[in-house]
Amino acid sequence: MKRIIYIIFALLSILIPTSCSGNNDEDAPRAGKPEKEASGEYYGTYYRVTKGLDDLVTAPGSVTITPATETNTAYITFNCPDLGVDVTRIFNITFSNDGFAFSNHLSDETNTKTSAIAGRIDPEKNIVTKFTLQQRDGRKTVQFDYEFNGKK
Repeated sequence: MKRIIYIIFALLSILIPTSCSGNNDEDAPRAGKPEKEASGEYYGTYYRVTKGLDDLVTAPGSVTITPATETNTAYITFNCPDLGVDVTRIFNITFSNDGFAFSNHLSDETNTKTSAIAGRIDPEKNIVTKFTLQQRDGRKTVQFDYEFNGKK
């Protein structure tokens, strides 16, 4: 009889899962405003390649994030004088993991020569973003792929 009770308790301890309550802080939404926490000046390097070619050009530059009036939106300026980049757009910006993610998929009435732009900022304030931009190169318009890597 003791053996049967022991076997029953052994089976119950295996078959009945036990765990703590759902007190998982990782699932809790982050407090604060991403547009304000991510705002600032990020300095780094722009990498440019002509679409369809393998002609990498690098130059120093910056990305500036300024909070907009609406929640989760910011003005982001991409600036690289050496490569002729000076683009400002309004972006959606959100918390993503321990950092931030931003994207812009809206067409701009004044300049439709930029593609959708997206990027990430990690917890150490490193920023990575990629986009395509049409620019004049002499007498022709050329499409360039850009990547920016920088730090706040």
